[in-house]
Amino acid sequence: GRPTDGTCWEEADGKATMQDSFTPGRMQAPDGVVFVQVAAGDGFTIALSSDGVVYGCGTFKDDIGSLSGFTATTKVAKTLVPLLEPSGEEQHVTQIAAGARHCVALSKAGLFTW
Repeated sequence: GRPTDGTCWEEADGKATMQDSFTPGRMQAPDGVVFVQVAAGDGFTIALSSDGVVYGCGTFKDDIGSLSGFTATTKVAKTLVPLLEPSGEEQHVTQIAAGARHCVALSKAGLFTW
């Protein structure tokens, strides 16, 4: 892959070219985090860590295409940010999936959607 600054879509030197988008770049995981599953939607990526935390990066859009953000204060995340952290064994996420404008996480407690 090509060298990057470790964010979702940034290039190392700040100078994007058309052919850059065809060469994968390595995403930097938060320290100590091991990812076991990934899913992608329209402009965003979610990732599940081995300890059941769901992370996201990119631009999450609502049902009319506006940037609704991953959290109330984060509209665009260039790096992976925690979206769902289990508050007990019941909420430990075991699987994730994503569509164009939605995400689903499966835990013993049931489904989480956004």
